[in-house]
Amino acid sequence: MKKLLLLATVVAAFTASAQDAPYTLNKLWEQKVTVNNVSNTRQAFGMEGKFYVAEMAFSEGGAGKVLVVDRNGKTETEITATGSAISRDEAGNLILPATTFPNNWVADGDTPALRVVNPTTGDETIYALPDDEGFKGIGRSDAIGFAKGDLTNDGVLYLVGNTLGANVAIVTITAGELDLDNSYIASMSANVAVNTQSLNHYFVDADGNEKVFHVTRNANALVHMMEFDGDNLACTGLTLPNKGACVGAHPFAFDGKNFIVYPTLPNYFDGFAVAEIGAEAALFEVPAVATVNPNASQSNWLNAEVVDENTVLIYQYVPGNDAGHATVYEMKKTNTAVSNVNAAKSVSSVKYVNVAGQVSDSAFDGVNMVVTTYTDGTQATAKMVK
Repeated sequence: MKKLLLLATVVAAFTASAQDAPYTLNKLWEQKVTVNNVSNTRQAFGMEGKFYVAEMAFSEGGAGKVLVVDRNGKTETEITATGSAISRDEAGNLILPATTFPNNWVADGDTPALRVVNPTTGDETIYALPDDEGFKGIGRSDAIGFAKGDLTNDGVLYLVGNTLGANVAIVTITAGELDLDNSYIASMSANVAVNTQSLNHYFVDADGNEKVFHVTRNANALVHMMEFDGDNLACTGLTLPNKGACVGAHPFAFDGKNFIVYPTLPNYFDGFAVAEIGAEAALFEVPAVATVNPNASQSNWLNAEVVDENTVLIYQYVPGNDAGHATVYEMKKTNTAVSNVNAAKSVSSVKYVNVAGQVSDSAFDGVNMVVTTYTDGTQATAKMVK
C-alpha cells in the first residue's frame, strides 16, 4: 500500500546533515496532481511559485495542454503541448517542441521544431533547426534543459537527442532569428551517455563561469558538469551522495557555493537531496513518500530558483496519478555567527555578467549575474534583472 501524501499547505522542516551548515529547508506547500494520462505527462518545472507541466495528449483524444499547478491546485492553460518536453529560458519564456510526440527532431531549415512561449501573454515564437547534416542526426528527445538568455531575442539552447551520440546541438538565437553562423554540433566528450530523456541545463556557477550541466537516466555516468573548451565542452562526471537514476537534477549557485538538487535512491521513487558540488555528504535529504515507481517516464523533476541572497525555492514535480505531487520547499540562510561574519566582510569589487558573458562594473539591461568579491578573497554570486 502506498503512503498517503500530505496535501494543501504544509510546513515541514528538514535539518542539514552537517551541524555547522547555516541553512534550513522548509516545505511550503504540496498538491497532489492527477492527470488524464500519466505516460503523456513527462516533464515539468517550477518558476515564480508555480509549476508548468506538459500533458502532451489527453486520454480522450483531445489536444495536449500546458498545465499550471500552484498552491490552489491545477489549471489548464490555452497553451498547446504536442510533445512531452517543457522547459524555460532565463527570461521566463516556456520552451516547447513544435513536433508531435515522439518528437524526432527535423532539421531542414523550414519545419517548425521549437516553440518559445510567453506564459503570461501566450505570444509564441517558432524556430526551425538548421538544414545541416549534423543537426539531422539529433534523433529523439523527450525532455529539454534550461536555456541561456531570452530565446525570443538573444539566447542559446543546448539540445540533445538519442542518436546524436556524445554531442550537443547548440541552437543560437540572435535578434529573434536562428543564427546559422553560431549554431553547430559540439562534442560533449565520449563518456557522456545520451538517451531519449537526457537534457542539458545552462548554468552560471558561483564564480560567474558559464557551464552546461548534463543529466540522464539509466546510465552509469548520470550527471556531468561541462565547461567550454573552444567550441566544444570539456566534461567532468560528478559523484553525488545517494544519487538515484531518475532524471531531473538541477544545479544552482547560492551563497558563493555551487549546489545540485537531485533524485536519490531507491531508483524511480520520489526522494531527493540537496548537496554542494564536491561534498561527501548531502546538505539535505528528503526521504521518498512513494513506495513504487509512480510514473512511466522514470522522472523526478527538480529545479531550484534563487530568489535573493538569502532564499532559494526548490521545486519538485513527480508525475503519477496515485503518487503524483507538486511540492515547493524553501532553502534559507540562517542567522548564525557564520552569516554575521560574512555580512560584516568588506566588499572589494562588484562585477556584472550578462547572458553573453560580458563583464562590466555596472548592470546590463536584462539578466545579470552579480559577482561580489570581498577583501578576504571570497566571492558571492546572485542573479538580478535590470
